[in-house]
Order: sequence, then structure tokens, then C-alpha cells
Amino acid sequence: DEFDWENASLSIEANAGRVDLLNKTGGRIDLFLTDNAGKCISIENKIHAKDQTRQLERYANHRRGSNTIYYLTLEGLEPSDDSEGDLKNEEDFRCISYSQDIINWLERCQKEAVAKPVIRESIRQYIILIKKLTLLDTN
Repeated sequence: DEFDWENASLSIEANAGRVDLLNKTGGRIDLFLTDNAGKCISIENKIHAKDQTRQLERYANHRRGSNTIYYLTLEGLEPSDDSEGDLKNEEDFRCISYSQDIINWLERCQKEAVAKPVIRESIRQYIILIKKLTLLDTN
């Protein structure tokens, strides 16, 4: 709620430093958003990929206190114990899914883009792809 979306920037595969398993730091964050006030959102995007050792824990330690962590999977699955470490779901990070959260968000975006046919149809195609990946589309 406090994130300044109007003045946010996005980094893909953001470098959080060299992986250090002892100090539980470092790695490459799939999607990393920052606003002008220094607040961050880290999204770990897992589609048919395995968790890395202490992965979420390392990302949580990157800019600790100003960094909100999301674990995004097709179905909203929880991370492995090895990735999660000492973190707690809903307290230190949140699990989100393509099948619910992303599709619902894209459907709202599609309505906003009603007067922009190229964007609207691109979003529509992405929704179709996600439904196929999550087995929500039986055609």
C-alpha cells in the first residue's frame, strides 16, 4: 500500500551481490522493483524450476526492512524448506500464483486497455498462455 507505483523502476535479474550461503546474501532476483523512497519488491518467478539453497532467505536479506518478497509459481505453491530457511510464509514473504493472482490482475489490465487494441490483445494472449500452463484451459 505504501509503495510509490507512479515513480517505480523495474530491474530484471537484479544483482543482489555474490551468493554467500554463510551470511545468507546475494543472488539474482528475477523481478526487482524500487520506488523513490527506497522501498523494494522482490519477485521470485518459479515456472518449472527448482529452488536454490537459501534463495528466499538471501533475497529477504537484500535491503532488509524495505524489501517485500513474493514467491510466484503457477499454482501458488510454497518454496522448499531449503529456500525458505528461517522465513515464514505470510510474515516474511507471500506466495502468489499465475492461476489466480496474475490472471485476475491481467483481466483488470485488459479492461483498462479497452481503447488500445494492440495492448488489449497482447494481454489476452498472455492470459491464454497462462491458462494453458496452469491447465485452466481445456481446449
